[in-house]
Amino acid sequence: MSKRSQAWQLLSDEIHYLFGGRFPLAAILVGLPLMFTLLFGLVYRENTVNAIPLVIYDEDQSGTSRQLIQLYADSERFHIVAYVDSEEAMKATLDSGQTKVALAIPKGFSKDMKRGRGTELLLMVNSANNMFANAAMTASQEIVRSYTIAVGQKMLESAGLLPQQAMHAVYPIHLGVRILGNPTNGYTPFMLSGLMMNGLQIGIMLTIAPLLVTEVLRRRYDWKYAAWLHVAVRWIPYWGLAMAGYLGALIAAVYCFAVPMAGSWLEAAALGGAFCFFVCGVLLLFSACSPTQVLSFQAPMLYIM
Repeated sequence: MSKRSQAWQLLSDEIHYLFGGRFPLAAILVGLPLMFTLLFGLVYRENTVNAIPLVIYDEDQSGTSRQLIQLYADSERFHIVAYVDSEEAMKATLDSGQTKVALAIPKGFSKDMKRGRGTELLLMVNSANNMFANAAMTASQEIVRSYTIAVGQKMLESAGLLPQQAMHAVYPIHLGVRILGNPTNGYTPFMLSGLMMNGLQIGIMLTIAPLLVTEVLRRRYDWKYAAWLHVAVRWIPYWGLAMAGYLGALIAAVYCFAVPMAGSWLEAAALGGAFCFFVCGVLLLFSACSPTQVLSFQAPMLYIM
């Protein structure tokens, strides 16, 4: 059999292998990155962490403390689920997982505020999940800062200053912030594309990792005739399907979940093609070096780790 005939025979058999069977391998290569994109896109569709369960321990029980609590109630970041009357009960709700954040307002909070003394609030955060912890701490800092400025402004106004003068006195420095790349600080633009590429790598690994070692064990072809031909002919359809999976997932990420795409689609396709080409080559190398199918899966996992 000539090289050309063997190449066509290999390519035909590989395409039949990819698209045949009860569950075609082609579906893994094309479908897995798209599935990762859709699944995690739906998980992060809110784009921010909101409605964090909050417990309140108001030891002061004053109008001033209730005003502060109302700010937390009005914030979309928090959802007040319980009010307790002791610090032990507050900690118990955190330990049980009923709440993620606890706010303790000390006794004398209102009097200290009116007399111009310093006072402290206690924010307890369950940081087992840092997404909740970071969002809760950032939102609490904003709420307390806004409340402190409002209280200070009123105190200065009562002393005779005009509202504008009182505001400048209590808050003399204003910080302007411009966030580039991810202006909403959302999770979708930050995480979805990486998770999409992770799904693509897994799809390539599941299909290519056992490829060459399986063919060596089956001995359907004469490898001495053209070993490079076996690698090259198999590289092409797997790379093409991986590219289809990459582009499909990228389109879904951009148009279904609004991941910002400011660059060139041609450049994105070229980068994706180079990435798929490299991953396919690395996995074919592991497949060629592995003595068994099991090791052909284990070796790339160790390499990734």
